[in-house]
Amino acid sequence: MRLVKQVADDQFGSLEGMFLFYNWDGFGRSALANAVNHAKIEFGSVEEFVEAHQKRKPTLVQIQQFYCNSCDTNLPIKEKQQAGRCMACAVKVSMAHREKMVSQDPDYRKKEGARHREINAEKIAEQQRAFHDRNPEWNSERNKLYRAENPEKIREYRRLINKRDRSIQAARLRKWRRENPAKNKESTRRNYNPERNRQHREGNPDLYASYAAFRNARRYRAVLMLEGDQDTEIGMRMEWRTAGKTLDHIDPLKGDEYGICGLHTLSNFQGLEPSENSAKRNKFRAYSIDLKTGETVFQPYRKWKVIEQAKEGDTVMGELDDYEEWG
Repeated sequence: MRLVKQVADDQFGSLEGMFLFYNWDGFGRSALANAVNHAKIEFGSVEEFVEAHQKRKPTLVQIQQFYCNSCDTNLPIKEKQQAGRCMACAVKVSMAHREKMVSQDPDYRKKEGARHREINAEKIAEQQRAFHDRNPEWNSERNKLYRAENPEKIREYRRLINKRDRSIQAARLRKWRRENPAKNKESTRRNYNPERNRQHREGNPDLYASYAAFRNARRYRAVLMLEGDQDTEIGMRMEWRTAGKTLDHIDPLKGDEYGICGLHTLSNFQGLEPSENSAKRNKFRAYSIDLKTGETVFQPYRKWKVIEQAKEGDTVMGELDDYEEWG
């Protein structure tokens, strides 16, 4: 580097003059290092670069200058900033303005940072991706260290992500299990804890009851649960369990001999006493809805004889008045 700097001073008057003469880029804080790289690329080595310039006459490059009205000096035109200031004076003015704004508003730095990130969101994201791609090992170690130091934050973040994107996470997990059967088996064996599982089941009876009901309803293809309905169902189970009741499907999932079936959905849930729920079994209980009050009026449990439709000859369930009580 010393030899390159000496050639620049002797042959071109300054390092910037040499950059201008050869039309090199990279003049800045690392100008000398960049000059060494350019010399190696164009001349093969630093020694050949020095030897080539010893045989030629010096060429003083005239560098265009400007007058900085803040520090009262003549400087190269490359250092000219806005309002006729040099780079150093512009930085001082900017820092003074920032300190003034911080004294007026303590959150000024945060607001400016947020505004900058919003304006340059794509650029910042691209820079971060490029940095992570260049430094995969550093990024991996940094993530491991953060997870080790913040287990509670990681656990809470994963819980929120799983709750928000439950179907997506489940699909990813199923795919991973199919592609990594050995790792899945080892992970299951390593994380299996029967005592912890038992305590979790005992502490969350409504959650496991909801899972069991969902699996049972899926057997009959009777599931009609929207996003968030399962949480609502768990809340309903907890409320009814506190009152000594159990969840019952108004229209049974598996119909009786008349083929009346319902769906596993919130509108088909009701709370019944355990004895009444057991006695109901999978019987359909005729009911009507009061359009004025919206209340559901149930009829007594009876066996109803199905009336055949005369036109088509199909056995159908009609209105309550179309049934004949029998037995």
